[in-house]
Amino acid sequence: MEKKAKNLLHITAGSVLCLAFGYNMFLGAAMLVSNAFSERISNQQQLERIISEEKKKIGSTTPLSVRLYSKEEAKARGIKHPQHVKVTYENGEVTHRIDMIEGYFATRAITRHEIHHFANKNIDKMALPKHPNAYWFISEPAANLYALTGINF
Repeated sequence: MEKKAKNLLHITAGSVLCLAFGYNMFLGAAMLVSNAFSERISNQQQLERIISEEKKKIGSTTPLSVRLYSKEEAKARGIKHPQHVKVTYENGEVTHRIDMIEGYFATRAITRHEIHHFANKNIDKMALPKHPNAYWFISEPAANLYALTGINF
């Protein structure tokens, strides 16, 4: 009987992980589709306006600097990811920054996703539980869900 209970526990744990992974993949795919219909960001002023509007909606007071790079500028600076989020600590001060590269991922939907991370302070790994997959199973799905629906957890 003990072996059956142990097997059932392993099957249950595996099923939960598969469901969580599937849910996260579903939200990620939904984000890619919604991104196709989201407002495109074509210049720095538009990015700053969208950041201001979205911060107001989520109630974020986190100071945030943003920059929209051309593909050439990003390549020269070594920025490879379409949206680069950075938290730095210098002289006891925390700096929050979003760097975006013009193109498919420079949209309001992606901006909302990134602002959710900052507004909920889960971009900082110290705020997450010590589980190694907490970012992928807690932070990312929550940010995707917010970007898609406006529901903030």
